[in-house]
Amino acid sequence: MNRLTSVSFPAQWLMWLIGPIFEKELRVCSRRKRYYVLRSLYLVIMAIVVITAWLAKNASLGLQSSSYNVSRMAEVGRTVIITVVWFQFIVSQIAAVLFFSNAICDEMNRGTLNVLMTTPITTLQIVMGKLLSKLFQLALILALSLSTLSIVYIFGGIHWEYLISSFSITMTAVIFTGTLTLFCSGRVKRPYTVILIMITFICIYYAMGPSLIAILSSTSGKGVWLLMANPMAAMYEVSFPQITGAMATGKAFPWGTHCLIMLAISTVFATGTVIGLRKSILTFAFENNSKQNSYWFRFKHFLLGQKFRYPIELRNLPDTRAHHSLRELILFILLIIGFAAGYVCLCFDKAGFGGVVFRTYSMTVWLIVFIRTMVGASTAITKEKENKSLSGLLCCPIKSSQIIKAKAKSVYRANYVGWAVLTINAASALVIYSMFVYKDVNFGPGGVVAMSVFSVLSVIGNLIFIIGFGLYLSVRLKSSTAALVAGLLGYLMWYFLRYVVMLIPTFLSSVMGFYMLSFYIRPFVDIAAGLFFLRRAKRSLRKYAFR
Repeated sequence: MNRLTSVSFPAQWLMWLIGPIFEKELRVCSRRKRYYVLRSLYLVIMAIVVITAWLAKNASLGLQSSSYNVSRMAEVGRTVIITVVWFQFIVSQIAAVLFFSNAICDEMNRGTLNVLMTTPITTLQIVMGKLLSKLFQLALILALSLSTLSIVYIFGGIHWEYLISSFSITMTAVIFTGTLTLFCSGRVKRPYTVILIMITFICIYYAMGPSLIAILSSTSGKGVWLLMANPMAAMYEVSFPQITGAMATGKAFPWGTHCLIMLAISTVFATGTVIGLRKSILTFAFENNSKQNSYWFRFKHFLLGQKFRYPIELRNLPDTRAHHSLRELILFILLIIGFAAGYVCLCFDKAGFGGVVFRTYSMTVWLIVFIRTMVGASTAITKEKENKSLSGLLCCPIKSSQIIKAKAKSVYRANYVGWAVLTINAASALVIYSMFVYKDVNFGPGGVVAMSVFSVLSVIGNLIFIIGFGLYLSVRLKSSTAALVAGLLGYLMWYFLRYVVMLIPTFLSSVMGFYMLSFYIRPFVDIAAGLFFLRRAKRSLRKYAFR
């Protein structure tokens, strides 16, 4: 008897909906080491987060008698649970982007999706199989934190409704991010481009959304409805009563309605992916002809002209050097004007929103510059490998150190305008804060100058570390997507672990001097680590060029 005829009609419909792609994706995921490494890494980071939150709360309560410490366990448990909830919310969004980024575009680049479309499998089955299989892997990762939450919940301090609401908001946010990433994956050629688009969207939409909602709610009272379409703001609304005991908007947040709205938006993106999949395949197949015949292609090259990028920049080839263009000068002036407007809002805004506007603008500029630099560094060598030009480059009388230095210079020159603006902002921000925001604190001229110099060194350390670490990963890994993903995760891990290493001895010894000492040597650690990775990239270039 056929397997489909031996089950009920709903089960038959579900098995037809997911199709054979779901089973194939699960088999592939179960045989890849990267998913087991991600789960192990998630557990390790979550353990570090829990230990750090536990030590931080105990340090804030101070050393008291045993009975007093036992009575405050509910407060410690509440802090740990809220930390774990926010940790899994943020990490799950990043994991959703990484899991779904290559779901469709990799199939198109390998040509397997074209063959798959000649089979009886429909586009609905392809999309649903990809979507549900990746969501199953993400659900497994989220389930790893349930044991920790259930154990810490015994200490009290948290209502069970908060655990249910936070988990529901996290899951619907994962579905929303996954469907949106899948939608972009069907329309973008490279997986790392999908990652860049989605990370930029998440940082702007999730970070700037709550700030905009707070401003609209306090000024006109009409910004509360925006909570229904912003997972970050919704998570803040359900977490705020647990922290302070009061509602952020003055009434209970309808998180069930928010989850239904996010599922409806996710359904729209999934439907768009199903409808546009066949058209995307045809667009990928005839990309060059359709792009060159498009009006946007003609208009862009009429304004900007044709670009020619040399594979490498050498000192004895002066024609390949980057020249300062009028466009870079205009960009520099616009960024400086934006920071100047932020300083004006920060200094003269009486409503208290100037700081929000300035920090949001600063973080947006830093995020764009960081992503551009990380992309340039982590794909500098892998693009040569993918284009089969690295072997010819190594056959020339060029040293490996010359190649790495030229690539590092090209990455810097492509982003030097942004880093120059960030350096100027780092040098002037503390001066503005000390003069207008923190008027009651007497830093003194020497203290302001010292902190400004330290801020400039922090920016320089960031730049050197990103370029060095990205180039090292670009040398070691084969594909640009793998190098970019490893670069982003490695950057987050580096700064998170460094912060924990600085913080834990302070909690154990209750001495702030160690923390301040670690804080001031941080730029020099970044510079040393960046130079170390650059040195390793030079030595490993020929070793990993043909692997």
